[in-house]
Amino acid sequence: DLAMGARYQDVNISVLNTLAGIISTVIPILELVPFKSKRNMDTMLFLPIDRRKMAAVHFLNGFIHVFLINFVCFLAAFFILIANSAIILYPWSFPLLFAVNLLGSFIVYSVTAFIFDRANTTADGIVWLVIYSFIGLLIFTSIREVYGDITSFQGALQVNVKRIRKCQ
Repeated sequence: DLAMGARYQDVNISVLNTLAGIISTVIPILELVPFKSKRNMDTMLFLPIDRRKMAAVHFLNGFIHVFLINFVCFLAAFFILIANSAIILYPWSFPLLFAVNLLGSFIVYSVTAFIFDRANTTADGIVWLVIYSFIGLLIFTSIREVYGDITSFQGALQVNVKRIRKCQ
């Protein structure tokens, strides 16, 4: 049944996207933790490379990890879709999905790294990340309450039609 296969593949791809998103949030914490300890900083400052270059190397290393994890998730999703023979329907959309997912993961990684880098300690960084995640959720929920369901094209079209009718 094509409908059951479509639902099955969507679940598998969403699990892989969620995994990539979680890992894109955890990797900057793991990459930037050495800069939060006084003992580690004394050791790092003893090295012949300045702190800014060392932070850039850690940041780039995290970017490489995020790319590799997204690529592995992409390959897994590709083989899942091939097994369900659903990729034959829209072969052009899969590389676009990978590019958009990778861009989203890089944005999540960059924002998480920026927020965590601004904190004084590891605990402060984690607390700030939790607070900022609730702020993002609050903004999304507020927009959804004001404009209704805008996650689908049909919902956005209905919102625009209602606005046009109010103006007339």
